[in-house]
Amino acid sequence: MKYAYLILAVVGLVLSGCGGGTAEEDTMALDEGAASVDENNKTLTIALGTDIVTFDIHDHNNTSTEAVHDNMFNYLFKRDENNVIQPDT
Repeated sequence: MKYAYLILAVVGLVLSGCGGGTAEEDTMALDEGAASVDENNKTLTIALGTDIVTFDIHDHNNTSTEAVHDNMFNYLFKRDENNVIQPDT
């Protein structure tokens, strides 16, 4: 009898995960959110599990700190697929 309840619960969760709106409704919801973006707001919000170590781009060896630096600072160059140095655009 325990297995019957377990199977019923699993089937219920699977079916509830499959339900929902259409892709068009999801797109409309995203478009409404995009329309309310303030172009003058210059706030960068990044969700991390830990605080960054430093804002100095040369004084760290932390991956989460590097993720913040990638979004804040522009590198002067990058290497392309042939390992040739190209200006960062």
